[in-house]
Amino acid sequence: MCSSDLDIEKEKIEIEPVFIGGHGPIRVDTACRTSLGRLWAAGDACSVGSGWAGARTTGTYPAVGIAFGIVSGYRAGVSVGEFVKDASQLPIDISRVEKTRELRYASLSIEKGPSYHELIYGVHEVTMPMKYNFFRRGDRLEEALGKLEIVQEKLKEAPARDSHGIVKLLETESLAVCAEMTFRAALMRTESRISHKREDFPHPDDKNWLKWIIIQKKNDKMEFRTEDVPIDR
Repeated sequence: MCSSDLDIEKEKIEIEPVFIGGHGPIRVDTACRTSLGRLWAAGDACSVGSGWAGARTTGTYPAVGIAFGIVSGYRAGVSVGEFVKDASQLPIDISRVEKTRELRYASLSIEKGPSYHELIYGVHEVTMPMKYNFFRRGDRLEEALGKLEIVQEKLKEAPARDSHGIVKLLETESLAVCAEMTFRAALMRTESRISHKREDFPHPDDKNWLKWIIIQKKNDKMEFRTEDVPIDR
């Protein structure tokens, strides 16, 4: 049946546009080693970072994700196997373990405060709308970061009833940190490239932005710097 034979009024199809994709920005080498001495990343965690394009790509789709998961998982496994043959056990800092434990269980002693449901929604409120995370603009990115800051402050006073609640709060904290990294990097990149679209900077700028944005944690703060994409090698 060709389209001219259809009765448009009777053959309507409902379409709901949604974002399907993922951005795995962990930096790895060809053996899937990260910049941390004993950490490897494979699959979606590193598959579509800023590798070839200089900015985020369009996302992971099922067929590509499965193939890359198999290949990167194999490479990482071989590399880990070679490493552990001669690796020594790291010393455990008991005082640091106790400090981390105390910090993570602190939410059990809080009686009233925002629920993790509310806080997760707060993160989704800035990561899902197209105006923040797809069609970007400087003032909207600043607005999104402001909303994330509110969520991060509320996390400090959020209660947990049990271990499940603790896990959910930790997951929300991670969601907020990942969103913050994404928006700060997007605000820093004053151009449009691949699926990073800035309405206030609509064109690619290879002269200034054929670069990777590298994010590191230093003194409990995010530090941002750039590196030229090594297209010559």
